[in-house]
Amino acid sequence: MLASMLLFHGTRLDRAGLRSLFAEGLRAHEHPWVHEVAAERDHAFLATAPVAGRGGDPMFFATAGRYRRGEGYILVVDVPRAALDDLVVGVFPNHALHQFLEARPIRQRPQYFLPGVIRLGHASDSERHAFAAQDPTLRGKYRDLHLEGVGYGTWCAYADAILAARTVAEVERAGRRHGVRWEEPEVVHCELCVQGMADWVFPLADGGALPASVAGRRVSADHWATLARRMAEWLAPHSAARVEEVLGQLPRGAAWGDLLRRLDVDEARLPEPWRPSFGSAWTEADLRQPDVQLACRALGPELLLGALRVTRGAQLAPWVRPAGGATMPEVLGRASRALRDRYRGRPVVYDGPD
Repeated sequence: MLASMLLFHGTRLDRAGLRSLFAEGLRAHEHPWVHEVAAERDHAFLATAPVAGRGGDPMFFATAGRYRRGEGYILVVDVPRAALDDLVVGVFPNHALHQFLEARPIRQRPQYFLPGVIRLGHASDSERHAFAAQDPTLRGKYRDLHLEGVGYGTWCAYADAILAARTVAEVERAGRRHGVRWEEPEVVHCELCVQGMADWVFPLADGGALPASVAGRRVSADHWATLARRMAEWLAPHSAARVEEVLGQLPRGAAWGDLLRRLDVDEARLPEPWRPSFGSAWTEADLRQPDVQLACRALGPELLLGALRVTRGAQLAPWVRPAGGATMPEVLGRASRALRDRYRGRPVVYDGPD
């Protein structure tokens, strides 16, 4: 059994913010997605390594926005094993967490997305292949947006250009470049806003459709076809008609877990990111897995060993740069152990070897 565990949290702080954190500990903040699998809404996130994967990398959060005020720190926390059970709300592998978040809009609105997915899942292989091979069709758009002769690929290029634009003049130039006329152009920085400008869908054989964008993220026909086939397997032996019947009986605002309960589906049949208990039913073995992040309750200052200062203003600290064949995880790992050795009851700032 673990005696204690070093955990890491990347952040950017000014000196006053660092002093406050050392005095008060790491606060929890609201993350609604965790509330899907845990009873509480407020959490602090820590990784099991100072360099981790997408979405849970302390080094990224310490260096992101390095031209803003403040400096980059990786907080080092030493948690006794006895405290982990009360402190840790969930343990999430980063690769699975990425899939969990991508699927979240579908899980939250099963009555909107799933009828078409279920019917496609129970279609023949040839019908799914035909669906997966099609391009999106324009179903609706802003009245003052002219897309005559514009295909989906061109629309995507235009959408990317207007998202990157900083002035109306740049939006207008993007329209001329891609053959799109927008009578009253605006500067738009939100993927959801751009998605709402034009409704592109993949038509289904029964007259329904599945969207080409979900929550601002583009989704391919092949993705829908693959999800549909897998979902038919997950929800077997229930027929498409039975699943649609249960979807129709669910109260408004019901979520994915409500459907599974009504169908009495064993969540062990589902991949991790689609399980209602994803991340919350963790074991000590989960803590030992590489590339995971922990959703925790607020941490008191007594658990903070200190912080690794990894940037000085806008520049990466010289000691962080690997040399002599070392890797950055190795450099930061040695620094973390050195910080622990220096700790004498008060948080320490590590700024390189003595």
